[in-house]
Amino acid sequence: MKYDGLIVDADFYIKIGASPKYRYLERILAELAEKVYIHKTVYDKIMIPACAKQQIDSLIHLGIMEIIDENCLEPLEKAIYRGAWQGLSFVFESFSIFLIRIA
Repeated sequence: MKYDGLIVDADFYIKIGASPKYRYLERILAELAEKVYIHKTVYDKIMIPACAKQQIDSLIHLGIMEIIDENCLEPLEKAIYRGAWQGLSFVFESFSIFLIRIA
C-alpha cells in the first residue's frame, strides 16, 4: 500500500540515509508514498551525514519530496498543520510524563 503523503521525522532521515553505499532513503520513501514532505527547519538541520542530505535533495529534484514551511500555507492548510502539531505535542508530553513516572 502506497500512501498519498507522508511526513517523516529528522532522525529517520539521518539514520536511514547514513549509508553512502546503500541509498535507502531514495528506495524506501519512493515506495512508501506518492509525496513525502519535509519541514524547512528539518531540512536545514540535516547536514550530517552528507549522503542523507544528498538523497533528500535527489528526492526533491525528482518531485517525490517537497519542503514545507507553515508560513507559506493557505489559511485552511495552516489550520490543519497547527492541529496536527498540537496533537503530536500532546502525545509527546503524555509520553514524557509516562517515562518520568516509570523512572
